[in-house]
Amino acid sequence: MTAAEHFISLITVASAKKLATALVACFVLYHGLIHLIYGSDSCKWLLEEGRYKGDKEWQPYGCMMHHYTQTDSRRCLRYLAFMGHKNHFVFTGDERIRQLYKSFVLQFVVNGKGSDPADVPPTSDLNFHDAQLRLNVQFLWRPRLDSSMITDFRNWMTGEAPAMIVAGCAAGDILSHNASSSRLYTEYSNGLVRLVQPADALVKRGSEFLWMMQDPVLKENLPAHLTGLDNKQINLCNRAAYEVLLHSGAHLWESSRLIGQGVLEQSPDGYLASPSSLRHKIQILLNTHCNDHMNFGDGTCCSSPEPATTLQLVTLAAMAVCVVTGGGYWLLRKIFHKTEVLYSRVVTQEVEAADETHEPEDPREEIPQANDFYSLITSLAIFSCILGYFYLCDR
Repeated sequence: MTAAEHFISLITVASAKKLATALVACFVLYHGLIHLIYGSDSCKWLLEEGRYKGDKEWQPYGCMMHHYTQTDSRRCLRYLAFMGHKNHFVFTGDERIRQLYKSFVLQFVVNGKGSDPADVPPTSDLNFHDAQLRLNVQFLWRPRLDSSMITDFRNWMTGEAPAMIVAGCAAGDILSHNASSSRLYTEYSNGLVRLVQPADALVKRGSEFLWMMQDPVLKENLPAHLTGLDNKQINLCNRAAYEVLLHSGAHLWESSRLIGQGVLEQSPDGYLASPSSLRHKIQILLNTHCNDHMNFGDGTCCSSPEPATTLQLVTLAAMAVCVVTGGGYWLLRKIFHKTEVLYSRVVTQEVEAADETHEPEDPREEIPQANDFYSLITSLAIFSCILGYFYLCDR
């Protein structure tokens, strides 16, 4: 037999089953380890990790985003208002946050009504209201991480807390320190430390606080008033935010930085986000806020799995009984088979002598009926394992 013929002889139904079982076991082990290491919070995955696909659409790690149209966005907030939830959003920070605020508001503006006047100074606070949605969106001009921003957070601790707060700044702090990295890191970290207590208190009150990590800049395209910015110092601010806020109630919006970094060449001035980047960031905010309340089949990020029904629990219990019974029966057969083999070696001659003196019996009577039950229970056990795997994948 040649090597090729020997290899072909190994390709059987039994070997295919063994290979499939090994692959499934590897998949379960791999994903189990990932969940143990990274956790199972899909909101955390949405806000922290992801990549661009070939069509330049953003794909978060471990879950799927729903694309919110204006109709979907309004439907979500209308439902939340009906259920008594707060539709109060606050964006606080510098030009980048102001840009994000404007893109967010456009998601709810109908026929251009409610947009900000063109003559509004770029450093002013902004407000958007929609009575039908009970929606209140604020932008607070806070270009630096100073006492003004801290005071806002402390006021929310005792007053009406927003449903979602998106904050972030770095350019003003970097430019004010004249490229002194050590001083920048110290003062920026101190400002973040002062945010930790209000952030924890607001999260306990039901608010969601996102600290937007800073996108890199395209230095050769920066306008004159921002030429002092440097990616090294931006990374320093991001590192300080990571070290201080990692174990607080704030969510570090790291995927925002990854989105901006991936399409940095599309930035209009090397600093502000491109339209493509803004679109992805707004979709992340809407998926974070709405998915758990809406029944979109393609939006699994930030969506809690439905609780198991009574029928599912009863079925799982029956499947578990089948698996335990089938596994136990298989194990007993293995143990008794070894015993029978040892015993048969001792009495082989006696059996042969008895066969010679007696007439042959009907072979059909020698087939033990126990084999039928064994085949049934092991088949049910295997079928239960397959169904359990599909249920696990669905969850």
